[in-house]
Formats: sequence, C-alpha cells, structure tokens
Amino acid sequence: MLALPGQLFTNTQIPACVWFLTKSKRARAKNRDRAGQTLFIDARQLGFMKDRVLRDFAKADLDKIIGTFRAGKRGKGYTDVKAFCRPP
Repeated sequence: MLALPGQLFTNTQIPACVWFLTKSKRARAKNRDRAGQTLFIDARQLGFMKDRVLRDFAKADLDKIIGTFRAGKRGKGYTDVKAFCRPP
C-alpha cells in the first residue's frame, strides 16, 4: 500500500492510497517469500508544491519510494523508517 499526499492530482485535492495486488507472493527469481505480509509506504510528507494548487515529486522522492518497494520484495537493506515505511 502506498499513501500519497494531497494536491497530487489536478482533479482532486484529497490524499490518495494506491494498493498493489498480486496473486502470488511466493519466492521466485530474486524475490523472497512474502506470503502473509503487507508493505506499507507513507509518502504523504514527500514532494514539493509545483505551484499554488499542484504538488509534484522530485526524482529523489521517487527513487526513495521505488527503492523501498524493491528492497521489500528482495529483503535486502529493508529497515523500518519512522513515518515512512514499516517492514512486515
């Protein structure tokens, strides 16, 4: 689950939450077994105000989110970061 900040989309000012679903969380390729686990990422504090009404993410913000997601799948370098993510 990925919690996004408000003012990120032009048609609404409310925060959004994106859920990524998968049929199988079994170990495969480079990924570890994640059965029964859920990764929560809170990105509501990330981003900057692009103008008066629209928020945008900097490349560093996107890299932080993507890196955390990939580390969660692989189990490498995956730690609890207060107010951002929590390992299952």
